[in-house]
Amino acid sequence: MALGLDDVEKTSRFNTYSSLVKDNVDKFSIYPHQRDALKKLQSWYNNQESRIGLVVIPTGGGKSGIAALAPYILNTTRVLVITPSVQITNQLAEAFGKRPKESFYVTRKVVTEEAANKFVEPLRVIQQVKEIEDHAENLVIVNAQKFGTNSKVDWDKLNPKSFNLLIVDEAHHFPAPTWDKIVSYFDCRTIFLTATPYRNGEPILPGQICYQITPNELMNNGIIRRTIFQQIGNDQDSGPERRTLLSTEILKILDEHDRQDPNVKHQAMVLTKDKEEAKQFTKQLKLTAKQDIAESYTGDTKSPDSILQKFENTQIRVLVVCGKLLEGYDRRQISVCAIVRRVAPKSKVLFTQFVGRCLRKVRPDDPVDGRVLSHVYYQQQKNYNNLNEVAEDDPDDNDE
Repeated sequence: MALGLDDVEKTSRFNTYSSLVKDNVDKFSIYPHQRDALKKLQSWYNNQESRIGLVVIPTGGGKSGIAALAPYILNTTRVLVITPSVQITNQLAEAFGKRPKESFYVTRKVVTEEAANKFVEPLRVIQQVKEIEDHAENLVIVNAQKFGTNSKVDWDKLNPKSFNLLIVDEAHHFPAPTWDKIVSYFDCRTIFLTATPYRNGEPILPGQICYQITPNELMNNGIIRRTIFQQIGNDQDSGPERRTLLSTEILKILDEHDRQDPNVKHQAMVLTKDKEEAKQFTKQLKLTAKQDIAESYTGDTKSPDSILQKFENTQIRVLVVCGKLLEGYDRRQISVCAIVRRVAPKSKVLFTQFVGRCLRKVRPDDPVDGRVLSHVYYQQQKNYNNLNEVAEDDPDDNDE
C-alpha cells in the first residue's frame, strides 16, 4: 500500500534514525547512567506501564542528554518540551540542536559534524502558545509560563493530540496548576526529568520512578564534583560583619580554585533571602575586591540579559541571586555556592537545586571540589548533611 500524505506527515527524523540510535546506543560517548536511563525509558514506553515516566538525575548528571536522545530511542514523531525558565529553554535548544554542529549529538559523538544537519530534528522555541498550532516543526520547546493564567491561552484551539511525547524538565514544579494543566491536557506519553522529585513534602509521582541515581553515585563515578561544606563566623556576628566575612572567604576560595586549575577562571553564586540583601551583598563584594567583581541578578535587575552575559564572559566573577537561576542554570565555571540566608531543613528542594550550580565539572579530570559556603548564623549544616535525602517543600516556589 502506498503511503498517503497523512502518513508522510507523521514521520520525523526521530522516526527515521530511531533504529540506528537504538542499535548503537551502547557505542555512543554518553554516561553509563544516561544509557541505563534511556533503556529504562524504552522499556516503560514499550510496556505501557504508566502514562508518565519519572527520571531522577542529580544536577550535572546529564538530564539534557537524556531528553535529547529519548525521542530517537522511543521512535516518537512530534515532541513538546516544557521548561520553567528562559535560561533552561535556551540550554535545551542548544542540546537538541538549535545549531546542529554544536548539539549534544555532536559533542557526545552520537553523530559526526558532517552528518548533524541531516540527523538533527529542526526545532522551534515558541514565544506564544498559539504557535503550537503550526505543525511546521516536530520538536517544540516552550516555557511553561507561556501557558499561565496571564497568557490568555485559548485551550479550545489547541489539539490535545498534537504531540505523541511530552518532556517536562525540572518536573518538581508539577503539580502546580499551570504544570498540571499542561500535563493533563496533552494526550500523550510524558517523561518527567528532575533532580528533586518532591513537592510540598510528597513525591510528585508516588511509586512511578522509572530511573534514579543519587548524587553520591555520580560523585563516586567521577561525573560530578565532590563537595566541601564550610561554615564560618559565629552567631554574634552582625549582618554587615557576616557580609564582610563571607565576601572575603568567597574571593579567597576562588583564588584557591584558580591555583588548583589555572586554565579556568572560577566563579561563584550567592543565594540571598531578598532583593535588598542581594544589593547589600553585591556592594560588599565590590568593596572587598576593590573592583566591580559582582552583580546582583533579581527581579529588579535592569538589563538582566546584559548582566548574565557579563557573568558568562567572566567579566564578573560572582553573581548574587534571589529567586532567579536557582535551578537548571548550566555554568561549569561555578565552583562556589554561598548560602547567605536560612533555608529551612524542610526546604531541601531550594537547597539541593542551588547547590547543584557548583556540581558540574569543567572537564572529566577537573581537580576542583565544589565549595558550599555559609555562615553559622544561617544554620545550613543539616541541609548539607541531608543532601542525598528526600527533598521536600520549597517556600520560594512561586508557581501558580
